[in-house]
Amino acid sequence: SSGRVEYLGRLRVALRGGGQQQERLRFEDLFLELLEDAGSPLPFDELLRQARTRSDVREETAKILLNQAPFVRLDEARIGLVERDIPGGPEAVAVAVDAVAAHLAQTQRGLTPHQATLLVQRLSEVHAGWSRQLVVSLLRSEASLRIDRSKNIGLDEWDDSRCPTRAEFLRREVARAG
Repeated sequence: SSGRVEYLGRLRVALRGGGQQQERLRFEDLFLELLEDAGSPLPFDELLRQARTRSDVREETAKILLNQAPFVRLDEARIGLVERDIPGGPEAVAVAVDAVAAHLAQTQRGLTPHQATLLVQRLSEVHAGWSRQLVVSLLRSEASLRIDRSKNIGLDEWDDSRCPTRAEFLRREVARAG
């Protein structure tokens, strides 16, 4: 009501003439800018800390946004950019996605993250160094694939990921062992 504060929308305000950004800040753009400025992947905690110097982004929001392209989780801690930070680049990504999709189509059975990672790591020397987090992160961004709540991977055209539940797996293994 003092007239010195400007409302930016979505519960965001700035001082008039205070030098702050006067248009709405998009969190995805902020994370992208921070990673580009860093020139290399950053640990999630550091990326969030830097973002919070310019915004009040919630940790949950950051996790959701950074879980999809153009971002990629390289390992337990580091977040990078799909176009810049994946060993082997876009060509290696295409080979990995094609291999997983072909395996799923051929077997008509889903893959666990561990199985998908092993499949990808056997593709080449470049792929051999890829972490489970990197493989799942890339597959999550692929429209032709689906990942369920248990992170099991299947084809998008299927009704489910076609992976057994833990209980089904245990029953099958006990029956197999007699």
